[in-house]
Amino acid sequence: MNYRHAYHAGGFSDVMKHGIECLILDYLTKKEKGFVYLDTHAGIGHYDLHSDESSRGQEYRQGIHKIMALPSVPEEVQIYRDIVGHYYDAPQKLFYPGSPLIAKHFMREQDKLILNEFHPEDSQILKQVFRREPQVHCHQRDAYEFLPAMLPPEPRRGLILIDPPYEERQELSSAMKLLKQGIDKFAQGVYLLWYPIKDYRNETAVKILKQARLPADSLHLEYFHQKPETDSNKLIGSGVVVVNPPWPLKEQAAVFLEQMVKTLSKAGEGDQRITIL
Repeated sequence: MNYRHAYHAGGFSDVMKHGIECLILDYLTKKEKGFVYLDTHAGIGHYDLHSDESSRGQEYRQGIHKIMALPSVPEEVQIYRDIVGHYYDAPQKLFYPGSPLIAKHFMREQDKLILNEFHPEDSQILKQVFRREPQVHCHQRDAYEFLPAMLPPEPRRGLILIDPPYEERQELSSAMKLLKQGIDKFAQGVYLLWYPIKDYRNETAVKILKQARLPADSLHLEYFHQKPETDSNKLIGSGVVVVNPPWPLKEQAAVFLEQMVKTLSKAGEGDQRITIL
């Protein structure tokens, strides 16, 4: 599966991934001590939903468009919606912030962002977006070399987002090994790993997670947008693994995912699961 950010910007996977990211970053700002945000696959920072790539599938219409149209939402969802609202004002202004810009909204003087994007053209765009931000450091490196080289960070507190494009069949296994490497070098960090779901039973991903033997309090969150079609290779859901989750995240994520099922899923087909690994 090739999950280039621009083709899926603002879709249900972004809503889930970025909504959970916001909850974690909001928690990190509760303390005065600074934090580091590391992004292994940062993309270009923000996405024009009128672009050819985003317009092709218009996934945002079944994702962020519906979330922004709600008259009111729980606080757990509003944190995310407030940030997106800086860029998304349908129909005049249709931009969607990627994970780096979302993280930037939480950044204080004592915090910093370390962003990595291997794709040459995307990396240059990312650097332009943050060219006037001295607290933001952009890299163009192989993510599987980049993350171990950056850990442990200073300050030794922060969130690491691992969000590969899943172009290779075994990439979830590779991403899980990268996650384990990160934990070995920076055990106290909060890690957020995203992956696509194409099978409702999700047996392969669950098996990989169990074999990884992650820390005992790690959260496995799954959102199912619809039931799979027969012999389909279609994206039907979104999964995230959170290592060292903030203590309120399980309850907050349950509220967020419930809103997604209610608002975004096809009638009678949506579902969510929250498991402690």
